[in-house]
Amino acid sequence: MSSKPAVALTELRPSEIWYTFGRVRSTFSGCGRALEDTLEEIKLGRLRASELPPIAVITHDAEDDAEDGDESDNDERRKRRGAGKSSARAKAKTVRRYYSMNNRRLWVLKRCEELGLIETVGVRMESAESCARLLRKGSRNFRLDRCTPGPVKIVKEPERERGGGGVAAATAAAARETEPGEQEAR
Repeated sequence: MSSKPAVALTELRPSEIWYTFGRVRSTFSGCGRALEDTLEEIKLGRLRASELPPIAVITHDAEDDAEDGDESDNDERRKRRGAGKSSARAKAKTVRRYYSMNNRRLWVLKRCEELGLIETVGVRMESAESCARLLRKGSRNFRLDRCTPGPVKIVKEPERERGGGGVAAATAAAARETEPGEQEAR
């Protein structure tokens, strides 16, 4: 029996959550299962989306630029509202943004929402202190300037050789790809 305390989850629509990077690997890191396979298991009813571990989410209050569009659209809006006559600019709207620290699970959950399989998902909200630190300093996995609401590019995993990996395997693979005479010239 686990001694971990129960964590309160917050319900959010996956479409409200941003990815923290524009690319997502095609397999989960722990089990190696393909994201598409996990999605298929959910579609077939063999797995429930709620059985996936909850994603960790950080929050940030940001200016909403989603409805700004390009500059010509803004000019048209100002003219229609009569704002073109006034030099006073409308105050920017602040919105709460959510960023996933688990992009692969978020990809699966967003597809589930698009397919109508789920409406919301329980997420683990990071503490205000953690959010502030990540927003201020960033980390290897999080930088605000790389965040995107999607879509993201799915990146296939490189084929791994049996018997290990690392620099030695990469060097051996590169040597096999070179022409026989080319290797001697090195």
